[in-house]
Amino acid sequence: RSRGLGDVYKRQINDINDFYKPKYSYEVKAESSGYVEFISNKEFGLILIDLKAGRKVKTDQLDFLSGIYLNKYTGEFVEKNETIITIYSSTEIDLNIIAKVNKNIKISKNQISLNKTILDISK
Repeated sequence: RSRGLGDVYKRQINDINDFYKPKYSYEVKAESSGYVEFISNKEFGLILIDLKAGRKVKTDQLDFLSGIYLNKYTGEFVEKNETIITIYSSTEIDLNIIAKVNKNIKISKNQISLNKTILDISK
């Protein structure tokens, strides 16, 4: 008798925390109220390499539990002390990484105009 996916996967995952449990996390909080702007996507890529979520060279070991979760996006309003980014890792998070993340966040009093990323949708 063949089994369908419903038989194989009896448990539905309702929350990422059901299976994703890194040992360490750090919440980067807003230092003031205003509109969030991330300065450089490239810098986030380099930070992810420092977290071992990416590689500089093929032989670098990966930490499959490390990463960055954006709690807020560019252009969103944030209150002082509200979480903007959560950093995850299976090893202690280096203070230099936290400093790099903080340097890559700008809080503006004025709303940020966003460029339209999607120009058109093909069907």
